[in-house]
Amino acid sequence: MSSIRPWQILLALVAAAAASFWALTAHAGIKKICNELTRACWYENEAGRIVMPRSKPRRVNRPRHRHHKKRRHRPEVRGYVRRDEEEDRVKCYDSVRVVGSQWATEDGAEESARKAWMERVRWSIGEAAMSIEAAEDYSKRCSRSSVGEVANTVLHRCEVQARPCRPVFETK
Repeated sequence: MSSIRPWQILLALVAAAAASFWALTAHAGIKKICNELTRACWYENEAGRIVMPRSKPRRVNRPRHRHHKKRRHRPEVRGYVRRDEEEDRVKCYDSVRVVGSQWATEDGAEESARKAWMERVRWSIGEAAMSIEAAEDYSKRCSRSSVGEVANTVLHRCEVQARPCRPVFETK
């Protein structure tokens, strides 16, 4: 008698499993359905339910996204620009005229007009020229702004006019 080898036993078990599966499919009306595009296959019964899906779906070849590292560049000094002497001089702009709010005292009205002048210059020219101490041709005109007296006080309003100037660079 010849001895039975392990591979023969394994082959017999696989054949028996396949035969029983095909016998089961013949009785239950199970059919194999494959998608032509993805080549994925599955088994459905007569009711349309999946009975036995394929063990491993076939992997579709898809492009993989590569992550590129951004190159970091060192900062470069491309050149030195010599400052123009014209820019270092005092530069004055056109005259700005502003009317301030009314106050009980003339000093308060002048201060209000000076602040309004500084706000207008900051808005139109920039912060570098908003200092009223660096302005040229400063002039003011104050007058009474109320018709009658309120609590024995008269209200005043001032108008300020000056040419804003950008100050020079200070050297140490």
